[in-house]
Amino acid sequence: MRYWILVILLNALFALVMYFAAPEMLGSPAYYAGATICAVVAFIITWRDPPGQLDHVIFFLVKCGVLAAGLALFVWGAGYRLAFWGAHNSDELVSSAFGTMLPDLAILTGILIVSGFLLLIRKR
Repeated sequence: MRYWILVILLNALFALVMYFAAPEMLGSPAYYAGATICAVVAFIITWRDPPGQLDHVIFFLVKCGVLAAGLALFVWGAGYRLAFWGAHNSDELVSSAFGTMLPDLAILTGILIVSGFLLLIRKR
Protein backbone atom coordinates (compact mmCIF):
# COMPACT_ATOMS: atom_id res chain seq x y z
CA MET A 1 0.00 0.00 0.00
CA ARG A 2 2.94 2.26 0.56
CA TYR A 3 3.68 2.03 -3.16
CA TRP A 4 0.28 3.42 -4.17
CA ILE A 5 0.48 6.25 -1.65
CA LEU A 6 3.93 7.13 -2.94
CA VAL A 7 2.75 7.01 -6.57
CA ILE A 8 -0.14 9.36 -5.79
CA LEU A 9 2.07 11.79 -3.88
CA LEU A 10 4.83 11.84 -6.51
CA ASN A 11 2.38 12.26 -9.37
CA ALA A 12 0.52 15.01 -7.52
CA LEU A 13 3.79 16.84 -6.91
CA PHE A 14 4.79 16.35 -10.55
CA ALA A 15 1.40 17.61 -11.79
CA LEU A 16 1.62 20.64 -9.51
CA VAL A 17 5.09 21.53 -10.76
CA MET A 18 4.02 21.04 -14.37
CA TYR A 19 0.86 23.10 -13.84
CA PHE A 20 2.81 26.12 -12.63
CA ALA A 21 6.10 25.72 -14.53
CA ALA A 22 4.89 24.54 -17.94
CA PRO A 23 1.10 24.48 -18.29
CA GLU A 24 1.36 23.98 -22.06
CA MET A 25 2.93 20.56 -21.43
CA LEU A 26 -0.12 19.15 -19.59
CA GLY A 27 -1.53 16.23 -21.57
CA SER A 28 1.53 15.89 -23.80
CA PRO A 29 3.57 12.69 -24.22
CA ALA A 30 6.34 14.25 -22.12
CA TYR A 31 3.88 14.81 -19.26
CA TYR A 32 2.76 11.17 -19.36
CA ALA A 33 6.39 10.04 -19.54
CA GLY A 34 7.08 12.05 -16.39
CA ALA A 35 4.09 10.48 -14.63
CA THR A 36 5.38 7.04 -15.63
CA ILE A 37 8.82 7.91 -14.31
CA CYS A 38 7.21 8.90 -10.99
CA ALA A 39 5.56 5.46 -10.81
CA VAL A 40 8.86 3.75 -11.57
CA VAL A 41 10.65 5.78 -8.88
CA ALA A 42 7.96 4.77 -6.37
CA PHE A 43 8.42 1.13 -7.44
CA ILE A 44 12.17 1.35 -6.88
CA ILE A 45 11.72 2.95 -3.45
CA THR A 46 9.29 0.24 -2.30
CA TRP A 47 11.08 -2.67 -3.98
CA ARG A 48 11.44 -4.86 -0.89
CA ASP A 49 8.16 -4.00 0.88
CA PRO A 50 5.80 -6.91 1.57
CA PRO A 51 2.51 -6.63 -0.34
CA GLY A 52 -0.38 -5.17 1.60
CA GLN A 53 -4.10 -5.90 1.47
CA LEU A 54 -4.77 -3.11 -1.06
CA ASP A 55 -2.16 -4.59 -3.38
CA HIS A 56 -3.93 -7.95 -3.33
CA VAL A 57 -7.28 -6.30 -4.10
CA ILE A 58 -5.84 -4.27 -6.98
CA PHE A 59 -4.07 -7.31 -8.48
CA PHE A 60 -7.33 -9.29 -8.25
CA LEU A 61 -9.21 -6.49 -10.04
CA VAL A 62 -6.54 -6.30 -12.75
CA LYS A 63 -6.73 -10.06 -13.29
CA CYS A 64 -10.52 -9.93 -13.53
CA GLY A 65 -10.25 -6.94 -15.88
CA VAL A 66 -7.91 -8.83 -18.20
CA LEU A 67 -10.27 -11.79 -18.29
CA ALA A 68 -13.26 -9.51 -18.94
CA ALA A 69 -11.38 -7.72 -21.72
CA GLY A 70 -10.49 -11.01 -23.41
CA LEU A 71 -14.07 -12.23 -23.21
CA ALA A 72 -15.39 -8.89 -24.49
CA LEU A 73 -13.03 -8.94 -27.46
CA PHE A 74 -14.01 -12.50 -28.33
CA VAL A 75 -17.75 -11.82 -28.03
CA TRP A 76 -17.55 -8.59 -30.04
CA GLY A 77 -15.46 -10.19 -32.80
CA ALA A 78 -17.66 -13.28 -33.03
CA GLY A 79 -20.85 -11.20 -32.95
CA TYR A 80 -19.57 -8.85 -35.64
CA ARG A 81 -18.39 -11.75 -37.80
CA LEU A 82 -21.76 -13.53 -37.44
CA ALA A 83 -23.60 -10.27 -38.27
CA PHE A 84 -25.31 -9.94 -34.91
CA TRP A 85 -24.29 -6.27 -34.84
CA GLY A 86 -22.45 -3.85 -37.08
CA ALA A 87 -23.40 -2.16 -40.32
CA HIS A 88 -23.53 -4.87 -42.98
CA ASN A 89 -24.43 -3.91 -46.51
CA SER A 90 -24.70 -6.77 -48.98
CA ASP A 91 -24.57 -4.37 -51.96
CA GLU A 92 -21.17 -3.06 -50.91
CA LEU A 93 -18.47 -3.59 -53.54
CA VAL A 94 -15.41 -2.74 -51.45
CA SER A 95 -15.11 -3.67 -47.81
CA SER A 96 -12.87 -1.89 -45.34
CA ALA A 97 -10.24 -3.46 -43.13
CA PHE A 98 -12.53 -2.79 -40.19
CA GLY A 99 -15.17 -5.10 -41.60
CA THR A 100 -12.82 -7.93 -42.54
CA MET A 101 -9.68 -8.01 -40.47
CA LEU A 102 -10.52 -6.30 -37.17
CA PRO A 103 -13.19 -8.81 -36.02
CA ASP A 104 -10.80 -11.67 -36.77
CA LEU A 105 -8.05 -9.98 -34.76
CA ALA A 106 -10.50 -9.39 -31.90
CA ILE A 107 -11.46 -13.07 -31.86
CA LEU A 108 -7.82 -14.16 -31.95
CA THR A 109 -6.78 -11.69 -29.26
CA GLY A 110 -9.71 -12.71 -27.05
CA ILE A 111 -8.82 -16.39 -27.38
CA LEU A 112 -5.15 -15.69 -26.57
CA ILE A 113 -5.97 -13.55 -23.53
CA VAL A 114 -8.50 -15.98 -22.06
CA SER A 115 -6.37 -19.07 -22.71
CA GLY A 116 -3.27 -17.37 -21.30
CA PHE A 117 -5.23 -16.34 -18.22
CA LEU A 118 -6.55 -19.89 -17.72
CA LEU A 119 -3.06 -21.35 -18.13
CA LEU A 120 -1.75 -18.89 -15.57
CA ILE A 121 -4.47 -19.86 -13.10
CA ARG A 122 -3.79 -23.60 -13.60
CA LYS A 123 -0.06 -23.24 -12.88
CA ARG A 124 -0.78 -21.65 -9.52
